[in-house]
Amino acid sequence: MRKYKLIKSDVPGLFRVVATRSFSNINRGTMGGYVDGEKNLSHEGNAWVYGDAQVSGNAKVSGNALVYDNAQVYGDAQVYGDAQVYGDAIATSSVTNLIMRPYSISITDNHVQVECELLRKSHLRRDIKVAAAKYNVDKKTFKRYKKIISALLEK
Repeated sequence: MRKYKLIKSDVPGLFRVVATRSFSNINRGTMGGYVDGEKNLSHEGNAWVYGDAQVSGNAKVSGNALVYDNAQVYGDAQVYGDAQVYGDAIATSSVTNLIMRPYSISITDNHVQVECELLRKSHLRRDIKVAAAKYNVDKKTFKRYKKIISALLEK
């Protein structure tokens, strides 16, 4: 069953999503964010685009993923699972998201985000300890996830 419909918007080339049924914390009739078309937002799961967020191109939001605030997801980005893209974030390629207690790690082409700390991949490739110091990230966090982050950087 379809969970949203597309309506004309004031943003050129994009449609606005409107919930056609209630799911998760979305009520029927809730106005969502902007998409190019139905290919950008799955009708399955609890995935949703809120507010002024935009998803376009070949990008897709699926699973329980959320895109909100002024975030932009485009190109070939795939936001899925329990991933969240928000604020002024831009996702242009694949986003890998891991929920590992007690930390959540998101990885894009150029950045690694551990909880609220955004790190440039180039710094992590050079030296994970330098990156931790530069961005004031808890060294214990990086020690615990160093192998995971290193493996994901090879993607």
